[in-house]
Amino acid sequence: MTFRAERDRFFILTTLLIVLVTATVIFIPLLFDKSATQEDWIIVSCIFLGTNAFVLWPFLFITYTFHEEYLQVAGGPVRSKIKYRDITKVARTTDILTGYRMHSSLNSIEIFYNTGWTGSVKISPQQQEWFMEELKKRCPNMILDLK
Repeated sequence: MTFRAERDRFFILTTLLIVLVTATVIFIPLLFDKSATQEDWIIVSCIFLGTNAFVLWPFLFITYTFHEEYLQVAGGPVRSKIKYRDITKVARTTDILTGYRMHSSLNSIEIFYNTGWTGSVKISPQQQEWFMEELKKRCPNMILDLK
């Protein structure tokens, strides 16, 4: 069972701002360079597309997949497998700036677990209540702090 990440206005606007700043930084110098050739424009356009593909890939393709023994959290090239037996606690969070995060919404939950270098991951699944029910089935001993 796979859940996609919820996206809210804050993250959409932030991502669009990053794309706009990247476009400005990359294309403005060419606009003022009268000696710029078509090849220059092609090279700069490829750099722009590559940079923004790297920015958008994690944002557009965040998924949370329930497997038999573990929860897979994936965003772009980053993938984490969290074994259900290692999950200790789940809590709501609005902290978007610190820690390991694979979310695109301020309406997030944080999953704490015993393994991994950070000990927790912040996620924002669509249909959060359904996600939590599925997680409770697989981790009956975890602590829920959904205040």
